[in-house]
Amino acid sequence: MKLAFALSIAVVFVACSPKEKSETPVVVKDSLKTDSGILTGTFTNNTPNGITELRDKDGKLLQRGRFEQGQPVGAWVQYDTSGKVIAAKHVFGSKVLTELDPKDFEFKRWHNDAMGLSLNIPNNWKELPTPNANLVASFEKQIVDTALRIKPSVNVAVAQLEADQTMEKLAATQLEMLHQQSGRIELVNESAITIDSCSAFRRYGMFYNENSKVGFLMTIVVKNNRAWFFSCNAQNMTNGEFLRYQGVFEEIVETAQFD
Repeated sequence: MKLAFALSIAVVFVACSPKEKSETPVVVKDSLKTDSGILTGTFTNNTPNGITELRDKDGKLLQRGRFEQGQPVGAWVQYDTSGKVIAAKHVFGSKVLTELDPKDFEFKRWHNDAMGLSLNIPNNWKELPTPNANLVASFEKQIVDTALRIKPSVNVAVAQLEADQTMEKLAATQLEMLHQQSGRIELVNESAITIDSCSAFRRYGMFYNENSKVGFLMTIVVKNNRAWFFSCNAQNMTNGEFLRYQGVFEEIVETAQFD
């Protein structure tokens, strides 16, 4: 089976979905049989939304990716019968925007008890030393490319919350610090989300630093009296290199669990 399923699966859902929309959206976690296999995930009015998996009749994982309003978007990963990643693409609807490195989607579980954090990290990414490993963790893809001034990287820090700190204040402070560190900033998307049943705020955008354009995904997660700050960066040159790592960044952040 080729990864092309992700480009045509939306057509299947047009056929499966009811023509009339319910006034009250019905959201269920369920499975749906298609010509390509069995899809499992979250469905709103019979339309997939969020992370969805395609498995064969024996339950073996074939594909994994994200739907938004019934359309495949972002990183879609293909697996062989042994569970090994064999292909990955960044897609938008019926278009393949860029090929991805399959090795970036072979993950190991990383945890830090002092930070109260565990998450998925690609096997081929290296953990870098930080000034205080109890408060900050940093990971970087080890690649050799003379055209890249900045390697794809993920940094996460944890801090105690003060009594008057809210998510809105934390997000504003994070953006102010980014302005101080960089020149021009372009915000692409901001949204409130949930990670590990915790309130979170996610921000996509680009900043310009020393003649380099860098795409970023920044996320703040709050639980009880602590906050975790994720900063994911990849150089974004003329060919849209950030898209090569957006799905990896989302996997790292969205698989995080907090003590």
